[in-house]
Amino acid sequence: MVQVTRPSSISPSLRTRATPEAPVEPKAARGVNAVMEGDHFTPSAPADLQRANALAQVNALRLPIPWPGKGEADKIGWIQKAYPPAKDSTAEFMKLNQAVRAGKNVLPAEAKDCVYLAVGGLFSEAAPKQLYFDRNLDALEAQGLQVGRVPVDTDMGVENNAAIVRQAVLDAAKNGKQVVLIGHSKGGLDSAAALAMYPELQEHVRALVTIQSPYGGSPMAQDLLDNPLVRYGVGSAVEALGGSIQAGEDLTYDSRKAFLAKHPMPRESPP
Repeated sequence: MVQVTRPSSISPSLRTRATPEAPVEPKAARGVNAVMEGDHFTPSAPADLQRANALAQVNALRLPIPWPGKGEADKIGWIQKAYPPAKDSTAEFMKLNQAVRAGKNVLPAEAKDCVYLAVGGLFSEAAPKQLYFDRNLDALEAQGLQVGRVPVDTDMGVENNAAIVRQAVLDAAKNGKQVVLIGHSKGGLDSAAALAMYPELQEHVRALVTIQSPYGGSPMAQDLLDNPLVRYGVGSAVEALGGSIQAGEDLTYDSRKAFLAKHPMPRESPP
């Protein structure tokens, strides 16, 4: 396994398997929804009852204050107008997914020639590792692949983290293997920014996979930070925790437009 922080720091050494984590003791059931067994949630009530109960809880939620933003309907979808449409590979993905669920190995032979690095999203440092990316990385590792985490500072800006991604890629590629970057949410933006800002990474990166990444920007981030009072409050809170308001600012439509104009993705970037 590539120690590109899993658990904590960058290291160029390769290992085939991490030390297994201590098992989680089962906890007593709470309510009718579920009981915990290890890190799995096992239903203790029929699925229909669980869904009905969950829906009832969601419907019962009430915000104590009105939404502070004005809405961003006029900006949503701007990137689809500014750039050529992306290729829709949904059918191909579903076909591969069905094959995997049937127990087939769909990985190409070259897959073992790559290192797979996970890049976490906004504030994901606070998420328990067992619940965030670990299962994904374990599944890849079970296929004989080398995996690791990039130690981005998840409450810092995109350009700050792009430099960290750059170093992680160069470290992981020292033994001649190419890198597959897997970025979730803002981690996908950090990864894409590294490729756009540092052309020397092109020869080392085989592919970039983004999951739920707001490549064109986030309407929630734009709406919240357009409000001066909310911006001040959010900024103060994030800075008190050692982060930067830039982490949220970089998710707005305005910032994404400016960044992509300055740092467009290279045309030769692999999908």
